Amino acid sequence: MRLQALLVASLALLPAAARGAQPENVSARDLYLQSSGTLLGIKCRLLLRDGSGRFVAAGPDSVFHTSQHIRLEVETNVPGFLYVLQQGSDTTWQVLFPSAEIRDNNNRVAPAKAVMVPRTEDFFFDEVAGKEHLFLVLARAPEPDLERLLELVRSRAANQAAGRQDDAAPSLYKSLSVKMTGDLASRNLRTSKTGDQETDPLAQNAIYVVNTERSEARVVSEVVLTHER
Repeated sequence: MRLQALLVASLALLPAAARGAQPENVSARDLYLQSSGTLLGIKCRLLLRDGSGRFVAAGPDSVFHTSQHIRLEVETNVPGFLYVLQQGSDTTWQVLFPSAEIRDNNNRVAPAKAVMVPRTEDFFFDEVAGKEHLFLVLARAPEPDLERLLELVRSRAANQAAGRQDDAAPSLYKSLSVKMTGDLASRNLRTSKTGDQETDPLAQNAIYVVNTERSEARVVSEVVLTHER
């Protein structure tokens, strides 16, 4: 299944309170709202286009069907740099945000200001069913590997047209896979989901992911989209 774009440790000995650890009973949503910019957090909602052409919030565990159109609404609680990546079944990576087709496309984000991915168009599900894995990365500073990936994606078409082999691609894809899975396995991540019963429409059907370690430079959230025909 492909999602097609219409446009293209001495501290460990200290008590938890002393080293800034967050209580286990505090949800990711509460940490996101109350951390005063000290913890990196991402809020994401899946928006599904309905029959009237409007985008409405879909549940985090929704099952999508062929030809349905969606967008991601992503918000952060701190200023930083946002990347949205899709890993294909052949282990290659596609950059969904910022657009790999547009140079100097700004991916710097401000807290509490939602960003649409894509900005103006939307994604649709083709006829190949399966699970789509998207990775959302929020970093305090530009990520060198991800910036290299952007340049790689931008240059691949030109290289292929000229018949040139891109030897950098396999090693970069491998390093990205290690980075993403390593960050996702971090014990510092906390995730929570909200349903459609929320009284605040902007909080309905949202996924919150927060890195509870204050010194971390990034937080990575995986969004799995289930597609059935």
